Amino acid sequence: MAGVTASNRCPQCNHSVFAEDRYCSKCGERLPGGQSFSAAEAAGAAMTKAMKDRRVRTVAGGAAIGAAAGLVLPVMTTGFGLVAGAAYAGYKLVKKD
Repeated sequence: MAGVTASNRCPQCNHSVFAEDRYCSKCGERLPGGQSFSAAEAAGAAMTKAMKDRRVRTVAGGAAIGAAAGLVLPVMTTGFGLVAGAAYAGYKLVKKD
């Protein structure tokens, strides 16, 4: 998956677009193609896009809280806390919806 950079924008509406997109997701303008991006740029763009979703932010927040608890509490590791926090936050989302 390609990433988004400041130079990779729709010429019509200036909306950020992915390199492999043929049309702008906002205005529908046909886009020029052929640009390539690094894996780091692609990962950053995917994370930015994902973090706009409330559910993703909730699970990521739960994972961060769990990881922090894993650092403080001697009975669990950071990795276990991360997974447990994310799982608990995800469960609460599913149960609520």
